[in-house]
Amino acid sequence: MNPKILVKKIKRYKEGKGEIEDLNDSEYEYEDEYDVMDEELDDLTPLLTSFLKKRGEDLLNTVVSKVCSEETHQALKTIQKILRQFSDHGVVDVFSMHSTKDILLSTLALSRLQHCYIYTNKHYTTAEKESIPESIFSSISSWVDSHNGDGYDDIENEINGGTPLPRAAIDKDLLSDIAHYAVFANAAYGWKGGLALTGKVHIGDLNSLLTKTGIDEKDVIAAQWHSKTHRPAFFLVRDLQRKKLVLSIRGTLSARDILTDLCCTADDFCTDDGASDDEEDDSAESVNGAAEGLVNAAAEALQNKFRHKNKAYRAHHGMLESARGVAKMTRKFIASELAAHPDFSVVIVGHSLGGGTAAVLGAMWQDTFPGLAVYAYGCPCVGPLNASPTTNNAIISIVGEGDPFSCLSLGHLADISVAVSQLCRHQKLRDEILKRSGGRVEDMREEDLFYCYDAMEALRKHMNKEKFFPPGRILYMGGALFGDSKKVTLKEVSADFFRDLKLHPRMLDLSRHAPIRYESALQKLWLEMERDEEVTS
Repeated sequence: MNPKILVKKIKRYKEGKGEIEDLNDSEYEYEDEYDVMDEELDDLTPLLTSFLKKRGEDLLNTVVSKVCSEETHQALKTIQKILRQFSDHGVVDVFSMHSTKDILLSTLALSRLQHCYIYTNKHYTTAEKESIPESIFSSISSWVDSHNGDGYDDIENEINGGTPLPRAAIDKDLLSDIAHYAVFANAAYGWKGGLALTGKVHIGDLNSLLTKTGIDEKDVIAAQWHSKTHRPAFFLVRDLQRKKLVLSIRGTLSARDILTDLCCTADDFCTDDGASDDEEDDSAESVNGAAEGLVNAAAEALQNKFRHKNKAYRAHHGMLESARGVAKMTRKFIASELAAHPDFSVVIVGHSLGGGTAAVLGAMWQDTFPGLAVYAYGCPCVGPLNASPTTNNAIISIVGEGDPFSCLSLGHLADISVAVSQLCRHQKLRDEILKRSGGRVEDMREEDLFYCYDAMEALRKHMNKEKFFPPGRILYMGGALFGDSKKVTLKEVSADFFRDLKLHPRMLDLSRHAPIRYESALQKLWLEMERDEEVTS
């Protein structure tokens, strides 16, 4: 083939004006619209590479659209778009800009700065930090560009952010609820999850649910044990003892769930859940014939009474789509049950992705089902600061110490990449930080400690990308979460506590995210409170 004709064909194909095989050579030999200069033939590599990349993406999209569901296809397209536009989210490609050695040294320096910053906030007052001599920071201020912050600069919290709640001061009813419903959240993983997490075998998902929660089979309203893309597994049951309808949403367990996790950009939404009254979805298995596709007049009246007010919110795309999916499969069941049991209220629970989806769904339904509560265990970052569900106090997030997903979002990754890149570019500053912070932070000279504190303050002015945070009221759980060496602690912290992705050797320790960790620690804390009350009474 004439090289000029090949280039013309590629140009037309990239503009969507035909397939390569469909273009007749003779038609393009004399066409001027796509004329090719001789210089373009000197190196066809860039043009061919670009062509093959687009051709490959088109072929992949064609194959995926034919073999996958529409939801999976859309999820893959969303992930593909995120990867293409990584830099648009503020992520710096440090690996193409700096050497591996510089990246490793800068990451180490940043980790030490974070440690010094946390220690200084914990042990020094604001006045003491503000009284540091300006001369100490002359070498730092010289490389920091003037930059307006994004509202996160006034963080003076300790690493343990917030005030520890004495055990006797913890709301007993709240602690009872979060310990009780942690069992329901974990039961959503079914028999496979039970086997993986506890080593116990229960034959069948339903049997596993009944055994773990103590619920009677007649009180299981609906269940879907197999997830699809943006359609997580869940179950809906009656908790007669506490007069609650419990909707438990499963966390990540399948490849389809991972696709939902990776759809991690932010979307605006309204409290309308998209579950049309006329729309039917038979993907949820109705148990015992409960609300078998029928919504009686009382349920209709309940739905109409609490129509949505269309408030604006913002959340993780994948969790938002999952919340809409669960809403379509369960809203009629719940409305019918509440009509039959007007003294009941709704509790939505979940662990990990299930907790995030529960939080978004709770924000959608806050006007639909008054009195609704959400308990999210090991909840990941769901949405930005100053937007619901992050600001919704009907949502309780329980986050364990060291859980790697409590401060992980595109914005967190972008901030880390920016800070590492800055330290790669300013090697003298980085070397000074490493020299001053070589020992234990407790043994550092005050001058060195304050130097590192100010360096971190300077970096934070550049770390201003939109980040997601755990939603609602956040209870931070620490102490002996696996052993018995000391008591489990529980304290309420602000969302700002999760502003920074902290670099340390165990930052990706997935055992700290395990659902059984939350269940056992909360059960232990509840038993300790009851024991303490018996001693004092």
